Amino acid sequence: MSIYLGREGYVQLTRIAETDEYVRGVLTPNDVNVSERRFSFNFSTSAFITGDRIELGTQDLSNLVLIQNHSFPDALVYVNVDDAGGIRLFDTFEQAVNGDINDALPLERDTGNQNIRARTRDPGFNFISQVYKYEITTSRDSVDVTDLGKSFRENYSNGLISGQGSLSCFWEYKNTLGDDKVGGKDEVPNYMAKLLLRLKQGSVFRGRFVIFDDKRGHKIFYSMRCVVTNVAIQAGTRDEIIETEINFVTSGPISLKVSQDFGSLLLEDSSKLLAEDSTQILGDPEAP
Repeated sequence: MSIYLGREGYVQLTRIAETDEYVRGVLTPNDVNVSERRFSFNFSTSAFITGDRIELGTQDLSNLVLIQNHSFPDALVYVNVDDAGGIRLFDTFEQAVNGDINDALPLERDTGNQNIRARTRDPGFNFISQVYKYEITTSRDSVDVTDLGKSFRENYSNGLISGQGSLSCFWEYKNTLGDDKVGGKDEVPNYMAKLLLRLKQGSVFRGRFVIFDDKRGHKIFYSMRCVVTNVAIQAGTRDEIIETEINFVTSGPISLKVSQDFGSLLLEDSSKLLAEDSTQILGDPEAP
């Protein structure tokens, strides 16, 4: 019988929204600064967070006049949101979190107002950096089904499964490429603090809590939809390490999965299936 160590575990998250509801607003010509590759519109400052991949488009499905050489009603882009609520658009997550103006997509200004809409739409998983411990508790609540019909008794007689958990992290707020502690595809713990304050789209994320990974394609992990309920930052007055404790509850189904190798998808001739940017397309370990 084997004994496993926690060093094989880690946590990943996908940025999602509470609902598919769009954030709507009006984009005026004065809202677009072409030279700074920056724009804004009348949305809540907590609606989007730097690194979000959003679907941005017009409400009437006419062509969006904002990104140069882009003649479509909408676009899938990554955003960098500054302290004043200004937005720059980028092609990749790494570019968005770095926020270099030279990597931002060039913009153009329309001659009139545009009614636009946006929502978070990001299917990818990123690692949560600086996590040294996590805890997940699942429980089954009993339900009194005495007065329910047969179909309800069959569905609910075994109870309802719920869960809660916590992440313990060394606090970090930057994930600039080249930083020796945080990689470009890592989510920093401070993101959770911002997520808790997001009102319009909710403080939700989809989490993948890996218990074991042999680095050869065999993984055991929990998959669940989570709602951040509390973020505590512990900061000392001397040389103590700043830590953060993130608490969450689950929302929706909880599954414990065992996945085999889900590497690159292959064509019939065994060559790798590539995306338009020549990157490998990987299989989804959560696919049935």
